[in-house]
Amino acid sequence: ITYALDGKFKKGKKNVTISKNSTTIKKIKKLKKGRKYYVKIRSCRSVKNEKIYGFYSKVKSVKIK
Repeated sequence: ITYALDGKFKKGKKNVTISKNSTTIKKIKKLKKGRKYYVKIRSCRSVKNEKIYGFYSKVKSVKIK
């Protein structure tokens, strides 16, 4: 999961890694109330000690209440 303060992911970009295949929900803590965050995700798998990444999802915006 990648999230940032702007839609081009230049300002305040952070990454969150999920290691279990069965995870469908992930809560990201320490987000500031009233701010708008932009989120995108992609999958990754390891083959012979090399990481292979999928394409990013469409960007979604979320406003923290």
